[in-house]
Amino acid sequence: MKLFIILASLLTALVYGQLVFPTGYAISSGATASTNNPVSGSAAWYKADVGVTCTSGCSNGNTVTSWADQSGNANTLTCTGGTTYVTSAINGLAAVAFNGTSGVCTFGTAINLCAGESIYTELKATNATVNSEIVGGASATFGYILNGTLSLEQSIERDNVQALGAGNTAADTNFHQINQTWAGASSGAITFRLGRATDGTPASANTCTGNSANIGENVAATLFANMQLAEIIIYTSALTTGNTTTNETYLNGRYAN
Repeated sequence: MKLFIILASLLTALVYGQLVFPTGYAISSGATASTNNPVSGSAAWYKADVGVTCTSGCSNGNTVTSWADQSGNANTLTCTGGTTYVTSAINGLAAVAFNGTSGVCTFGTAINLCAGESIYTELKATNATVNSEIVGGASATFGYILNGTLSLEQSIERDNVQALGAGNTAADTNFHQINQTWAGASSGAITFRLGRATDGTPASANTCTGNSANIGENVAATLFANMQLAEIIIYTSALTTGNTTTNETYLNGRYAN
């Protein structure tokens, strides 16, 4: 009799949506519990609320000195110049600010993105009228940039000249998801994404050699970033549309955009 009462109570709770599961789990048709993480296999992954080291502790405005990789590859960034910590930059989460003149974070091991790449970011330009190097390398690599010269949110350049097309949305100083994939080679497919929607005009006009060495600066130290970067996930191949959706959903869950 007691067992019947318990089963009847559980059935009632399920019917009326009152059954509570542990945090992070839910029942839905054909779905499994989500761990709310990006797609595995990234070459590097940095988020400003985890793994950042600052002088005198990471409080607002303090200098950032290193940024630990969350991908499992232990590719810790060494940060110098004008990189500072910003508390509650977006949706209650932190960001690292790059001052546009000297701030740079250098990979422990440079990453080769010339066979293809996917880069997913949550960031904002702090000066929308100048170019900002998000990921940069030697002169023959592609730089993933906020294109202030064209007043656009994003483009891919080589030697400071547009190489693989650009977005078509006017630049501003708000936080956005700014994402792109490239399948490698001069004929490789390119996608530009802004706020989880297609944005931009791809153009296959160049090839790429060398490694990407920095976040916030090109290797020649002629182009820096005016930006606040909350998170960046880097892959060395072009992710599928489905995997891009997974990463964009993950970032939206954290930053609500």
